[in-house]
Amino acid sequence: MPGLPHHRKKSKQRSIVALLCIWLSVDWHPVLAVRFASDEERSSGIAVASSDEFERFLENSGKTATVASADQAPPKASPALPAVPIPPTSTTLLRPSQSEPFQVVPSRDPSARNTASSFATDPSLARDVFQPALENYVPPDDEVWINYTWEGGWWESPTGGALKPLLTNKMHRVQRIDLEQLIWQSMQYSPKVQSILKMPKIQRSEIDIARGDFDPMRYAQSNFKDTSDPVGNTLTTGGPNRLNDYFWENAVGIRDRNQFGGKTDFGQAINARDSNSLFFRPNNQVDSKLTLNYSQPLMRGAGVFYNTSSIRLSQMKTEEEVAIANTNLQQHARTIHSAYWELMLARFQLAQVIKAKFRFETLSQKLENRRGIDVLKMHTDRANSMVQSMIAQDNELRGKIVGLQLDLARLVGSPDLQNTVCDEMVPLTRPIASLPPLDSLEDELYNALMHRGELQEIRSQIETESVRKQIATNELRPTLDLVVEGYVRGLAGDKRIIDSSSRQFDSGAPSYSGGFTYQSPHRNRAARANLQGRAMALAERIDAYEDKKMEVEAQVYKAIVTSKATYRSILASLYSAKSVLSEIEEREAKLEDFFTEGNTPSSVLNELFDAENRLLNAEKELATRQIEHMQALTQIKYESGTLLTIARE
Repeated sequence: MPGLPHHRKKSKQRSIVALLCIWLSVDWHPVLAVRFASDEERSSGIAVASSDEFERFLENSGKTATVASADQAPPKASPALPAVPIPPTSTTLLRPSQSEPFQVVPSRDPSARNTASSFATDPSLARDVFQPALENYVPPDDEVWINYTWEGGWWESPTGGALKPLLTNKMHRVQRIDLEQLIWQSMQYSPKVQSILKMPKIQRSEIDIARGDFDPMRYAQSNFKDTSDPVGNTLTTGGPNRLNDYFWENAVGIRDRNQFGGKTDFGQAINARDSNSLFFRPNNQVDSKLTLNYSQPLMRGAGVFYNTSSIRLSQMKTEEEVAIANTNLQQHARTIHSAYWELMLARFQLAQVIKAKFRFETLSQKLENRRGIDVLKMHTDRANSMVQSMIAQDNELRGKIVGLQLDLARLVGSPDLQNTVCDEMVPLTRPIASLPPLDSLEDELYNALMHRGELQEIRSQIETESVRKQIATNELRPTLDLVVEGYVRGLAGDKRIIDSSSRQFDSGAPSYSGGFTYQSPHRNRAARANLQGRAMALAERIDAYEDKKMEVEAQVYKAIVTSKATYRSILASLYSAKSVLSEIEEREAKLEDFFTEGNTPSSVLNELFDAENRLLNAEKELATRQIEHMQALTQIKYESGTLLTIARE
C-alpha cells in the first residue's frame, strides 16, 4: 500500500498472516504465533490480539491450541470474533490488554505434532511408545546384593597364569613384588616422599624461632669518645680555649621478655671520663651505675595469649604443612596402587593373549591338516590372521608392561627395582572380589573427617584465622604501659674502678622512678579495619570447610557406591565369559562332526572364530572388572584418608 510507511506495511502484513492462521488453522502451517503489539505498533494504531482474547476466541470456536489434522476442513467463519473499533488505517485485529510478550509455537515437524496431547488423551499410544517394564517398575526398598565366592580366573595361577615370569627367563633379574611392601619401600627410598616429609620439619623450625623471642638476651657494649672542641664561653672550661674531653662508656647486662608482655633490662654500666675543664672534679672519674628497668603493657599487647600468638601461629602452620604432606602422601600411595594394578591388568591380558594365540595356532594347524578335504584356504588364512593379531597384541602388551614397571620403579625408588638390575616385576598381591560392608558409610565418613588432609588443612587455617582475629581484638585497645626504673650509682676519681663499684651500695640510697604511658589513635581506623578483615577471613575459612566437608562426604559415598557396582560387574562379566566358553565348546564339537549336524564348514568356522574372539574379549573384560574393583576399594581408603597417614611425633 503506497500510502502507509514501511514499518506499518510490515506490521499490517504480519497481522493479516496471523489472522489467517487463526481463522484457517491449517495443518501445514509451520508456526502459529500470537504476540502482543510493540510500542511502535501501539503508537501507530495497529491492533494485535492478546492472549486472553485469543484463548476465548479458540474456546468459542471449538478448537484447541494444537494444529488441526490435514484432512479436517477449515471453517468458513469464526463463530465468535470479538468486535473492536478499528482505526481507518489499521488492519482488523484484536487490541492488546497487557504489554507482556506472549508466543505460542507448535512443532515445526508435522510428523511430531500433537504427541504430548495424544499421550494424555490416548493411553494405548503411550504404551506403544514407552516400555512396559518402566511402567511396572517399582524401586526396591533396600539394596539387594548377591554375595558370591570366586577364587579368580586361570590367569591368576602362579604356575600357569600371570603370576609367573612372562618377559624373561633370567630368574636372577626377576623381582617379586608385594603391594604393601612397595608402599613401605617408597617411604624409605622415594625422593618424592622424602621431599614431602621434609616440608613439615622445615616449618617446625619456625616454632622454635617464635619461642626464641622469649630467650633472655645478654648484651655488652663499649664506646670510646675523644673530643677536642673550641670554647666560645669561659664557663665551659674556666680558662682553656679548647675543651679536651674523653668519655669511655661500657655496659653489660641482660634483657628479657616474659609471656605477659613485660620487658626487663638489668645492666651494669661503668663509664670513665676526664676533661681539661677547671670545673671538672675529680679528675679521671669512674662512674658506676647498676640499673633495673621494667615495663608492662596493661591494655594493648597485654596477656599470655597475645604475646605467645606467634608460637601458636607457627604451630598451626606446621599442622597445616603436615596436612598438606598427608594429602601428598595419600596421592603418592594411590599412584603406586594404580600403577601396581595397571601392571597386574597388563600381565593378565598378556597371559590371556598368549593362551589365545596358542588356541588359534592349534586351530590353524587342525584346519591346515584338513585343508583340501573340507576346509578352504580362506579358513586357514583367517586362522593365520588371528594368530598374527595375537602376536601384535602380545608385543604391544609387553611394551606396556615394561613402561609400567619403569613408572613403578620411579615411584617406589627402591634400587632393587631399577631396570639396571630388574627385567621383570612379578606381582604377588592378587585382586579380590570383596563387597564392602553395607553399613560402612558412617565409619568411612568419620575416618574422612578425622584423616583427610584437605579437611585438616582447612581446620588449621580456621584456627590460624581465629588467633589472628583475637590478636586484632586486642589491638583495638589503647596503649597503657607501666614503666618503673631503679638504680644505684657510685663515683670515684683517679680511675679507681673498685671504689666506684663499691660506692653504689655503701653510699647514699637507691634512686627510683615509675609512671604510665598512654596513647590511643583517633578513630582507630587501622585496628578496626584489621579486625573486620580478620573476621571476614575466619568466616570465609569456615564456609570453605563446610563446602569441603560436603565434597568429601560425596566423594566417600560415591567411592562406596562405585565399589559395589564394580563388585556386581565382576559377576556379570564372569557369567558372560562362561557363556562364551560354553559356546566355543559347542562350536568345536560341531567342527569335529559338522556333517551330522547339517552345517557347512564356513558357517561353523566363522561362528567358532567369532566365539574365540568374544572369549578373549570377555576374559579381558573380566580381568578389567577385577582391577576396576580393586581400584574402587583403594579409592574408598583414599577418600577416607586412611590409605597412608603421617604419624605425628
